[in-house]
Amino acid sequence: MSKKTNLLFLLLTIGLILFVRANMADLRQVTAVLIQARWYWLAAAFALRLIYFIFFTLIYQTAFTAVGVRSRVRGLLPLTLAAVFIDTTAPLGGAASVAVFIDDARRRGQSPSRATAGTLLFYTAFNAVFLLILGGTLWWMGIQGMVTAVQLTSTAILATTILGLIALLWMGHRYETRLRWFLRGGQWVVNRIGKFVRHPHLLDEKWAERQAADFAAAARCISASPRFLLPVLAAALAAHLTAILGLAAIFVAFQQPLSLPVILAGYAMTVLFTNVSPTPDGIGFVEVVLPTVYLAFNLPLALGTAVTLTFRAFSFWLPIFVGFTAVRRLRLFHSEETLNPASSVS
Repeated sequence: MSKKTNLLFLLLTIGLILFVRANMADLRQVTAVLIQARWYWLAAAFALRLIYFIFFTLIYQTAFTAVGVRSRVRGLLPLTLAAVFIDTTAPLGGAASVAVFIDDARRRGQSPSRATAGTLLFYTAFNAVFLLILGGTLWWMGIQGMVTAVQLTSTAILATTILGLIALLWMGHRYETRLRWFLRGGQWVVNRIGKFVRHPHLLDEKWAERQAADFAAAARCISASPRFLLPVLAAALAAHLTAILGLAAIFVAFQQPLSLPVILAGYAMTVLFTNVSPTPDGIGFVEVVLPTVYLAFNLPLALGTAVTLTFRAFSFWLPIFVGFTAVRRLRLFHSEETLNPASSVS
């Protein structure tokens, strides 16, 4: 490896150490709770989480296939785990993981612009399926009088983000010129706000043109093969269902009778507050809010806390540590010459 890649890995290692140190109290809580559960059901939950990683990667693979980027689940799995780790320890709104996939596609001789389209399709499909699950859960909770203003506000923020992305893709496909003007207006607003903090050029002059071109290219790639969209949505649904089964196994691990409304509410609120939270990935926030959600279902606070911490151990902490080990396998840590040419479809 070059000095540049060694430095990058060193920075990622330091990021992991600092992240773990900053959240050591949460890790201690998780460890204490795991000891109390029935180990064989925890093993089942762990296995289901590993299966979830495979389905999660399959979303990427089917999304890339839909836009004409060759890939295999086996080759994408370490890349996906590494991207999760990088996004968590260096949160940049998902930009870091997108860059990882684009760089990998380029090094494999694939189109970077199509890889960008694939990541947008992945993000849209995964969250669109989740919004359906979340919507059904909130509808049931609303009938029972359990919905809070925080849940509704967070849902509105997430839905606006996903629907906004879909709208931008649609405009890029049908009205690229209007999209460019729309983004120029957003650029003007952002830079006007920047003047108040003495940064009048937060977005450079070509930002709107670049973004419009990217969305238009992504929309063309996606619309060119609409028959491939169904496998992407099917993979996203399989990933969510596997995660829900994993949460159910955790309930059984703590000798709690299974209840579909409780499990769906727990899963939906965990994912919601992981994505929409005042803290990165909901760290510290999810652990406080979710036990109160379970309280609404008459679950003891201690049980709700134990289930929350355990599920977070598998859904949050496990990807971080596994992802760190996968980082070294990224192609950006190897010179172009040492790459196996046959890996262009791995």
